[in-house]
Amino acid sequence: MDFDSVVVRGAAVEAAGKILEHDSNALPQNMIEMLIIYLNDTYVYVHKCAARAIRHLRPSNEEEATNIAYRLMILDRAYEKDPYFRQELRRALLRTTRRYPNLLIKMMVPVIIEHSRFEEPMLADDALRDFMYLLEDLPPRCEFYFAVKSSRSLAPEREALQPAK
Repeated sequence: MDFDSVVVRGAAVEAAGKILEHDSNALPQNMIEMLIIYLNDTYVYVHKCAARAIRHLRPSNEEEATNIAYRLMILDRAYEKDPYFRQELRRALLRTTRRYPNLLIKMMVPVIIEHSRFEEPMLADDALRDFMYLLEDLPPRCEFYFAVKSSRSLAPEREALQPAK
């Protein structure tokens, strides 16, 4: 195979992503490392395919999750003007950090808070829903962030979180 070709690299990453969709543990470690490296590929097609594939990966340890999360956050900054791709990146970051409370607080929460400021109300609400989803995995102090940010349009859903009196 010609790995100098952008099309070949992108297709290989897409194929790996399809495998991960069906079994998040199916890829050997060298292919997982390839996906992680391709998150920083200079070609848009390749790094976007890698980000989409990573969404289905379950990192094997916190060090690997940190490496992936850091690269996803770099892409999130690079695509500042593309909120729809940033939404995809947030989902990949959520899957990557979910099992590691320290990463959730340091990497995921700031991204969610930033995404909750999107101009597009549906995208902002989606970020807040992700935060609601994470609340049970976060320390109690993080609920404050949700209370401040959710005053926009998720009031009915937030009320559902309130304990019964």
